[in-house]
Amino acid sequence: KDAQSRVMLCVDGVLPWRTNSKTTSSSRTFHFGRKPFGFGPRCLLAAVCPVVVYQRRGKQRLVAFARHSRGLCEALLEWLQDIPGVEGLGGLRVGQSTYEAGGLGVFAAKDFAAGELVCRVPREALLLSGDGGAESLAEAYLRERSSPSSPFKPYWDSLPEDKDVAPFHPLQWPAELQQMEYVNDLLKGSLSAQRIFQERLKWASASPEMKAALVLVDSRSFNLADDQGNVIRALVPLIDLLNTFVPLTSTGSWNCWFRGNLQEGALLQAECPITEGSELVHCYSDFSSPELWATYGFLPLEAMESSHEAPLISLPLGELKLISQAKKILQPRHWLDERTLAFEIPWDAEDGGPLFTVLNCMANGQQDRVQNILRERLQTALLASQQAEEALLAPTSGPHAAFKAALQQAALQLLHNERPLLEEELELLEG
Repeated sequence: KDAQSRVMLCVDGVLPWRTNSKTTSSSRTFHFGRKPFGFGPRCLLAAVCPVVVYQRRGKQRLVAFARHSRGLCEALLEWLQDIPGVEGLGGLRVGQSTYEAGGLGVFAAKDFAAGELVCRVPREALLLSGDGGAESLAEAYLRERSSPSSPFKPYWDSLPEDKDVAPFHPLQWPAELQQMEYVNDLLKGSLSAQRIFQERLKWASASPEMKAALVLVDSRSFNLADDQGNVIRALVPLIDLLNTFVPLTSTGSWNCWFRGNLQEGALLQAECPITEGSELVHCYSDFSSPELWATYGFLPLEAMESSHEAPLISLPLGELKLISQAKKILQPRHWLDERTLAFEIPWDAEDGGPLFTVLNCMANGQQDRVQNILRERLQTALLASQQAEEALLAPTSGPHAAFKAALQQAALQLLHNERPLLEEELELLEG
């Protein structure tokens, strides 16, 4: 093949996988009046992933990984080159990421102007979900992976082993730690995290193969749009090698943006001018801390500054009349149980938002009472967060003690990311 059209490889003793994954898209807007992402996040992938443990092993082990990676990437790229419609391989090279524990990354082998197409992977090279959902894509993956004649074999061979995909994803935890009693105790300071992890762990009793497939889909798939604008999940070879940003308070920025649809396939565009030799990185979309952890299996142990952080406060409803009224105006996400509501802070607390609609019903329009109820619920949530932090600082023991200690660290950081939103809402109320 033409040497200029072939992606150059520079593996140099790195692991042939990464533990983070890809962005999705959503229409959710920024919260006006509060600071959004700042000037862009910086990637930090070593937070709660065991890749660094592998990196401490001997030189012989790393050299073996490097050789293994080189062969797998060459086979993957040769397969992609033979698919009509693939674009941009000549402008890329795969090499060791510049980010700690980033594994392989993708680098610019030329300069790119802002808005320029970096690469395109057409529909023919994508594995798509049948009904658009994660479960459907996981089932499609298992069918294809088990087929000896699957055209995706070079892609499957390039993927990490099941145990190495997002090791801290809840479906990767030891079985006894997937019990909701443990999970709710670990996350008792965050109602939002409890709800999100409960949804993920509904698959805890699935077969090991299905759980591994769901973790792969969660941590590596992308969202594309069909002709009607519906979301379709897809596994996207090559583009899923890119490292990604998360919204941390430290400086940095992403330089690529993903978009995709069934007609054009998966496209990566330059978000800004990119110089030759730069690592290509793109941005996680609108994920809160618990969503990031439950989806991609890691949470940076550094303060996040995400405009999509959304801690929950609970609101008990005592009177049947109030329950009936609430059912008419609220969405299913607002119900913790039949008599308790849950509201996202700050989203639901906007003027005219659902929280104040319900509070006005409870207080018969008396603004002092509205403020008193809201103040009490915010203070209750903050107290729960502080008490949970004290419990999480206790040492672990027994089976999986080291693993539980890492989970407790992540849970602590989650509380630290959510708490400022509750404190700020309380300050706004008092001010």
